[in-house]
Amino acid sequence: MNDVFDTDILKLLGTLYENDIFIWQEQGKLKYKSKEGKISKDILMQLKDMKLAIISFLQDCENNKFPMSPLQSAYLVGEANNCELGNTNAHYYIEYEISDIDVEKMQTVINELIFKHDVLRMIVLKEGENYILNNLPLYTLSTYQYIDCTSRKRVRNIWKNHVYKIENWPMFHFEVGKSDVRNDVLHISFDCLILDAWSAKKLIDELFQLYNGQKVDIPQFSFKEYMEKAAIYESKTEKKAEDYWKQELEKVSIPSIKTEIPIHEVTSPQFGRVEYIFTFEETKCLYERAKYYKLTPAATICTLFLKTLCEEYGNQSMTLDITLFNRLPLNAEVDKILGEFTNVGLVTFQKSDNICFLDEVIKIQRQFWKLVQYREYDGTKLLKNLAKGKVGKAVLPIVYTCMLDGCSCSEQPLFKEVYALSKTPQVMLDHHVRDDLGSLKLSFDYVTDLFREEDVEKILLAYVKRVKSAMTQIEWDCIVI
Repeated sequence: MNDVFDTDILKLLGTLYENDIFIWQEQGKLKYKSKEGKISKDILMQLKDMKLAIISFLQDCENNKFPMSPLQSAYLVGEANNCELGNTNAHYYIEYEISDIDVEKMQTVINELIFKHDVLRMIVLKEGENYILNNLPLYTLSTYQYIDCTSRKRVRNIWKNHVYKIENWPMFHFEVGKSDVRNDVLHISFDCLILDAWSAKKLIDELFQLYNGQKVDIPQFSFKEYMEKAAIYESKTEKKAEDYWKQELEKVSIPSIKTEIPIHEVTSPQFGRVEYIFTFEETKCLYERAKYYKLTPAATICTLFLKTLCEEYGNQSMTLDITLFNRLPLNAEVDKILGEFTNVGLVTFQKSDNICFLDEVIKIQRQFWKLVQYREYDGTKLLKNLAKGKVGKAVLPIVYTCMLDGCSCSEQPLFKEVYALSKTPQVMLDHHVRDDLGSLKLSFDYVTDLFREEDVEKILLAYVKRVKSAMTQIEWDCIVI
């Protein structure tokens, strides 16, 4: 029994499921039933050899599984192939370069993080709950010979589009390409069911800190404990939030976006990325202008994004799905743990003639303050409300994901980020806004079947032009941008 890992049991359970064999434990006894009425000798032998370990695993799973967050559940529903822009998972992929990666050292650090953060040992159960595995083998860091761009792109194409299966571990992947003539490359892939964008950034920061010999605090609080407390947490603003959103839902304007083919014809969404990076001086200039008018960069940039989309696609108004990173104050160490803490909210822009840019941003800023005020409200309820009578439809397929941190560049200069791509079910365009690498970076992750790259680049350039105009215009209260 001690030689059986949880991964061995998961593999066997997967085989049983594929063969329509149902298994459960009842008062310490292993029970199983085949749909066809018989079980192969090979499977029977495995059940016999692993009997005690399977019983222990099933008992622990029954006693210690815990609820998913509303957004985790929404991701699972959206992954279904009968949903528009479904048949894919919420996933993030990234590459870093550095000279001569110490593979053994990197593998040790990864295993240290797996031990430190329970969410890295988590699986998602078929019934829609989470479970933390207890008995795992050491994670083995994959490697390959990075000979040329072809070998690197082969690994990239495998993992940037990877779909992690539920009830399988791990829900992440690390791989190193070793080269004799250029920098080595570190590939990182993970399912967003286990990590939101802020947690992913924290994980990567801790990975590089440990690799560089620095210490990282180990939280006593866990993601499992957080989710259990969150399930019984009572928001003091629930009623006010419901009243606010009831009014706001009446103002929602579904984007009218021209696509190459109808959304429902996309059977397996593939994503591409275009991006633009401003200089530190440009970024500082924009932030100072926003601060002067007591506005946040997040609301300012969102306004410019919405204005660009409305102009390019001829919309008078438009509503965006806004990503919120919402950790409830359930423990003093809540900021130290990793997990999926995302919530969603809505922001609507209405074009008006002869209105100055400052007033446009103020309107969006007020909506952002409401997002903060009612951040505890389950935003997936808003999406469900909008989707009534539209089963499987991608109702609000444009997302604004903002991770501004005041240009506080992470202290990992040796590792250089060189490629990244996200994908999300039922999303045609996810706009990422970052400044953690020292300056403002705008990225569009888009469904390639719906948009030509040159068209997305055209929109990005128009957007960048607007942002630069805001940087150089001194008086926002008397201009139209």
